Amino acid sequence: MVPTTRERAGRGAAGSALAAAFYLLLLAWLLLFVVTPAAALRWEPVVITSGSMAPAVRTGDVVLLEPFDGELLAPGTVIAYQDRARGGDLTLHRVVGEHPAGGYRTKGDANAGADSTPVQPELVVGVGRLLVPMIGLPARWLATDPVLFTAWLVATGCAVTLLTMRREPAGVTTGSARHTRPARPPEPAPAVSAQEPVPATGLPECRVGQVWTARPPVAG
Repeated sequence: MVPTTRERAGRGAAGSALAAAFYLLLLAWLLLFVVTPAAALRWEPVVITSGSMAPAVRTGDVVLLEPFDGELLAPGTVIAYQDRARGGDLTLHRVVGEHPAGGYRTKGDANAGADSTPVQPELVVGVGRLLVPMIGLPARWLATDPVLFTAWLVATGCAVTLLTMRREPAGVTTGSARHTRPARPPEPAPAVSAQEPVPATGLPECRVGQVWTARPPVAG
């Protein structure tokens, strides 16, 4: 059986609503992974703005940092530190060992060699404990590409609208409704009293108890 136009439109609307629900659920789930540790454990979320730690950490990912308390950092630990070579901006790299001059040798996973400047312990801000992928992309777009950020904002708004808009029941069309007056019930027939005359066409009036006889024709 070939589906009608209305059935195809209904299936398309259902599919769009399902996609919107999946997207919003995924977005809320990722946000939960950022907000919960930040509030409960005081971990600091940072948005990754470069690809020096790819493929493990990509641009737009969020890494939650546990505050550094001065413990010895083992090789392989991901740390965020104030990079003096970049004016004190935060850099997220991996510890590859101790530097002979003191401090730690660090390296980005995507870089060919280790960083030239050792990282002193007092410059370490935090240790990476949790990676939440892609959730920082809107913040990155806001800083680098306002058009892309606006497109994402509009798409998210459309998903929310599609999921929360009022559904009309089947068989009811939207638009201005026509109001019709309810039909009046039929009025009952008037009761005829036995004391009231009942007119008869072509016959003289006759009351109850009165006998009427037709007069015979009179010959002329």
